[in-house]
Amino acid sequence: MNNFLKYKYIILIFFSISMVHPVVLAEKIRNLINISNTNQTQLLGYGLVIGLNGTGDQITPLSFAKKLLINIFLKFGINIDNNYNTQTRNIAAVIVTAITPPFNYIGQKINVSVSSVGNATNLHGGLLLLTPLYGLDKKKYAVAYGKVSCISNQLHTTNLYNTNYYTNVEIKNGAVLEKKILSHDKKNQNIFLYIQKKDSALTQEIYRLINNYYPNHSKIIDIYTIQITLPENKLLQLKILSHIENMDVDILKLH
Repeated sequence: MNNFLKYKYIILIFFSISMVHPVVLAEKIRNLINISNTNQTQLLGYGLVIGLNGTGDQITPLSFAKKLLINIFLKFGINIDNNYNTQTRNIAAVIVTAITPPFNYIGQKINVSVSSVGNATNLHGGLLLLTPLYGLDKKKYAVAYGKVSCISNQLHTTNLYNTNYYTNVEIKNGAVLEKKILSHDKKNQNIFLYIQKKDSALTQEIYRLINNYYPNHSKIIDIYTIQITLPENKLLQLKILSHIENMDVDILKLH
């Protein structure tokens, strides 16, 4: 309990100070690193986007979109002949992928990527139907669902005329974890911060900031890797990780 209170007060003090005295020309640690530990998992599923305005897949007897649509109707007791000729282009078959965060829990929302696998030209405005997401062990870990919008892609592309912009879309918080990803490290205490830029000064500064608040809990592995050992309490792990991600690094100070 004492350790819990100690970490809680440290986090509260940090946010109070940062709100009163914001750091100028600083970058959040979360924008400078990639976080990894042993329980990150790639998830994948096959789904159907509906409600497109004539920009979906061209439907043929062998098209993946038609097979998905038939299977969905079968689940509701509606039998459709595979030879039924439909000329609609308001549906599209898609692959849905996601990567679980370093620390995850049941009910957590994660981002998903939706990519066309047919000849759809634009997924914007469609609705991704409930899509189960599976790990490499073929077990279901999450379910994806949501409105597909290309607007969120504008910040990540410089060419709005690129067709990939319309057929590869990210849905923020588009999936909900139904099963926790188990870690080989049962206590799940070790995480690694991979510095995106191989800069020893940046690595040292991030290490210094972390060590100021959590002494003896981190160490530099190499020029772009920092290992952090967290307490066993899962709630504290999430809070400390969030705290570290929101620390400010004064980039101008480094060089």
